[in-house]
Amino acid sequence: MTLCFSPSKTGNSMVFKPSPVTPVTAVLLAEIYAKAGAPEGLFNVVQGGQETGSLLCHHPDVAKVSFTGSVPTGQKIMEMASKGIKPVTLELGGKSPLIIFKDSDLENAVRGALMANFLSQGQVCSNGTRVYVQKDILPEFVEEVVKRTHAITIGDPLLESTRMGALVNRPHLDKVLSFVEQAKKEGATVLCGGEPFVPSDPKLRGGYYMTPCVLGDCTDEMTCVKQEIFGPVMSVLSFKTEQEVLQRANNTTMGLAAGVFTRSVCD
Repeated sequence: MTLCFSPSKTGNSMVFKPSPVTPVTAVLLAEIYAKAGAPEGLFNVVQGGQETGSLLCHHPDVAKVSFTGSVPTGQKIMEMASKGIKPVTLELGGKSPLIIFKDSDLENAVRGALMANFLSQGQVCSNGTRVYVQKDILPEFVEEVVKRTHAITIGDPLLESTRMGALVNRPHLDKVLSFVEQAKKEGATVLCGGEPFVPSDPKLRGGYYMTPCVLGDCTDEMTCVKQEIFGPVMSVLSFKTEQEVLQRANNTTMGLAAGVFTRSVCD
């Protein structure tokens, strides 16, 4: 959860409350601003959990609230801010569609799907986790995606060779793995990955790693397709016509972003 607050008495200054599970990046950003010559008090960092966020939302000197995080927390933020009649900007959960037509450059589409699902271990709210592939190219696409997913190097994120690091904490890892298990119960096929991973380096064995997962035979009604996973899990669905896939892609309450792969942009 990330909260930004604009105190009304200090112009465009900001109070930044980062998520309690990712506290360091905001501090580093504040240090960079200070070294760049930003005036003291322009960018402020406050650490804390839910109580801290609530106090800031209710504070009379905060003129606006901006929040990035989950839908349930966003609802609470809006409710609290409304008591002070404060404007709110919310960037909440996503279940973005990635549509791949049969005329697309397959190499480009595969690379795009991998990036859209596994960048930052899938911990990106705008990731294209619902991958709709036109039926004509589905077998070829799946074969290539699975092959490349198997080849993803998991380990120390500071190494140039690493392509996937650890998830943010144990509860989140368990949550992502539970989505994979639920998908299997609902009829999806695990084409690769979806398991806890123990790195060979002893220094990394306390990390929360998992193998990137590709789910096949998915349908729009499955939990893995409808709910935000926020982890390295790709759900592959097939479609026949453009009209059909557009209707299915738009059938979500979390349409944060979207992507299309085709050579027929002007048609």
